[in-house]
Amino acid sequence: MLRQEHIDLIKQELECCQRPIFFFHDDCDGSTSYIQLYHHKGEGKGVIIKAAPLVDVKYARKVQEYGADKVFILDIAMVDQEFIDALKVPVIWLDHHEPQKRLNVKYVNPRNWGENVPPCFMAWQVVGDPKDLWIATVGCVGDWFLPPMQAEFQQKYPDLMPQLYDKPEDIMFNTPVGELVRVISFNLKGRTDDALTSVKVLSRIESPYEILKQSTPRGNFLWKKYLKVKQGYDAIKAQVIRYVKPDDPFLIHSYTEDQMAVTKDLANELTYLYPNKVVILAREKNGEMKCAMRSGRDGPILSKALEKILPTLPPGNTGGGHEHACGANIMKDDFEEFVRRMREECAAKV
Repeated sequence: MLRQEHIDLIKQELECCQRPIFFFHDDCDGSTSYIQLYHHKGEGKGVIIKAAPLVDVKYARKVQEYGADKVFILDIAMVDQEFIDALKVPVIWLDHHEPQKRLNVKYVNPRNWGENVPPCFMAWQVVGDPKDLWIATVGCVGDWFLPPMQAEFQQKYPDLMPQLYDKPEDIMFNTPVGELVRVISFNLKGRTDDALTSVKVLSRIESPYEILKQSTPRGNFLWKKYLKVKQGYDAIKAQVIRYVKPDDPFLIHSYTEDQMAVTKDLANELTYLYPNKVVILAREKNGEMKCAMRSGRDGPILSKALEKILPTLPPGNTGGGHEHACGANIMKDDFEEFVRRMREECAAKV
């Protein structure tokens, strides 16, 4: 949880600006963080960070072009010092990945005091607008974080969450809340401009039923894209499941760039279906294997394995993330060796 000093800091920074710009990760956590802060402020510009979770110096131009007087960075694992140095305005960075050290930035990361909560819940602690209860809850579940306000949500939307749960993945895959997660996530696929259009539409949704019942043009817009992406998702999922080896502690599958980019979402579901396996799902694109890796709660610590393996591979191979959920970009020629080393490194824990 955020400490009161951080809640006060973020709220003050949010309220003491006129033209904020928000950089946010292209997932459920990042987008719902942005929407909550944007709703509270009623001003600002959103910028989706796709591909690698990195804000580097090239994004300074967007700050300058917009004439922003404050920069908020939400759910982005890495921010280059060059980017911060290029700006003449305050930078506030909310994150929950491996803590970083940067100069001239107000950095809030609960992992610095031994906790791990996603920025969408940080935003809820700061803003707590009842109208955004569903947005914050969906964001938490989308990041596999049990929403501390689930009792409040369950009381308001009993048909969307018929009971209280002990694990976020049970909410994800057994309630309509999980479908809302996928609607948001699938709408962030594809071109950046199209994803940003979906976020703008989502920011104008007043009730989750607009989406689930397609009761407004806005809800119908999001639902149609969701169904389009879901068709490709289901096809890849069926292909992966067909080749699962019961006795193999790893589930490894790759697919080509002409298919839908659904690695993160599908890796999450595969981990739910096969909790005792290490999942490595890779999408081949431009000579790279873009990987989503997952392990169960009692499985290997993937982030530690990556820390050991990546320095032993040729330059250009990158990755990182949380203990049981990581991403990596591995050169195609190095992928076989990478998988071999992952098997070796995780063997003691599998």
